[in-house]
Amino acid sequence: MSGYERLDDLIARMEKAPDPVREGIRICVDLIAELATIPGIAGVHIMAPGNDAAIPEVIAEAKSRVQKAAVTSG
Repeated sequence: MSGYERLDDLIARMEKAPDPVREGIRICVDLIAELATIPGIAGVHIMAPGNDAAIPEVIAEAKSRVQKAAVTSG
């Protein structure tokens, strides 16, 4: 994970998206999947100020993606 230097890329990705809220969910899931590949990372803290309803979707999508990656690599 390359860190905060990616922030400008993430902002641009959201600004260009036809549905910025949906793109924010995709970004969150992408980051969780990336974090899951780092040894020693046991979890994440998800916050969605003003959009708490998105949290269950993020968890479900991230869980599915991480589990698929574990089966593929394992």
